[in-house]
Amino acid sequence: MHGGYFSDPETAKTFIEELSSAALKTMPKTVADLGGGTGFILSALSRKKAFRGVRLVNVDVSKKQLEQSCGPGLECLACPAEELTRDKLLPPGEKGPLMLAMRSLLHYFGGKREQEAFLKKARSLVRRGEYFVHQSACFNREEDAALMNKAYRLMSVSKTYLTVDGLAAMLGDYGWKVEKTIPAPALDFTSAEMVRRYGLSPRDITVIRASAVDDGSVLRTRTGFAGRLEYSIFVCRAA
Repeated sequence: MHGGYFSDPETAKTFIEELSSAALKTMPKTVADLGGGTGFILSALSRKKAFRGVRLVNVDVSKKQLEQSCGPGLECLACPAEELTRDKLLPPGEKGPLMLAMRSLLHYFGGKREQEAFLKKARSLVRRGEYFVHQSACFNREEDAALMNKAYRLMSVSKTYLTVDGLAAMLGDYGWKVEKTIPAPALDFTSAEMVRRYGLSPRDITVIRASAVDDGSVLRTRTGFAGRLEYSIFVCRAA
């Protein structure tokens, strides 16, 4: 799916580098990857010097994906975000430091209120000075975010995309200091992929095509339609 975007080492390179840089600053005892899926990111971290001896915990609600990731050096925790606690992420008696990682998860929480609640929850898991490094889908232009949000509503999918500035402001509102923001590779998708993933009908495609624009924007009419999710990496420290 999506040209192997989520299993491509080159695509993840900058994200891995930023996680490594943050780890060298605080020397975490545990790194928890929220929505870590098959454990691709944690597996990459396990091969980095900065994470030698660090406990790597893959947190996901999909037991099927966790079954693929529970290999040597990785621990798995099947737990929804709203039920996470610091005690669940750290071994008994361990005080930390803890570091949180996350890749392409925030938009799954639905609307802005749900995303705010998640960022507040994530802040409750860490202590002041601990890091939260995440790569999230967000757009530089307000009109592009609005266009993509409209397209997903037409797909009957509850996902909401923010702008880079909007997400940075939201992070600040919920106790995160954004130390830096780095562009990450964009993800291109086609209507054929969306048909397989969401069961779109020919009528759905027609309606979505009518909302697209062929001016180089993030949603374009081709054979069906094609879109582009823009991503940024946010290096955040608990304030």
